[in-house]
Amino acid sequence: MTRVADRIRAVFAHVDRWSDWKRSWLITFSVGCWVFIFLTIWSVYAATHLIDRYVPSEPGTMVTQDHQSYQVLDMRQTEVIVDGEEQTPSNADTVWVVVDLEVTIDKKLDVVLCDLPLVAVGKRTWKSETFYSREIPTWCDSEEFTVGKPYPLQLIYQVPTKYVDQVYGVALEDPSSPAPSIVLRP
Repeated sequence: MTRVADRIRAVFAHVDRWSDWKRSWLITFSVGCWVFIFLTIWSVYAATHLIDRYVPSEPGTMVTQDHQSYQVLDMRQTEVIVDGEEQTPSNADTVWVVVDLEVTIDKKLDVVLCDLPLVAVGKRTWKSETFYSREIPTWCDSEEFTVGKPYPLQLIYQVPTKYVDQVYGVALEDPSSPAPSIVLRP
């Protein structure tokens, strides 16, 4: 072992024996390795945190996340939304998608996640619209929740008709986790 160590010391004792060509290739190779390591780490991070990924759950299952349980009861399409005494037709080339679900909390929470995106094939998503005069609420107030009691919720989305047949559920997104978002289906 000492012979190898002596040889290494001898090589580095006379660094000026190294040609400029060898030194430049060694530096280039070292920098290339550091760039490769950085790009690998960044790619793994980006793949797990920045790209939306969805995993469908079994139809009708209840999924729990952060002391909140969600279950999609029904998902249907309609051309007109009745909001109290108003009727709101969908825009041209769109249709309303209505999702009925129940939210149950395990403990009293300050904020309850109720704005779930609608997900379709190709990672297309839509945000829900809010209507204030419906029988089943389209928004949630954490004060209205009772621990252990299901809270009925209705989410309403306006979806282009060319994508409406590709919709497969609402997503439970958790930005604090690199895990894929669970998609709830009726």
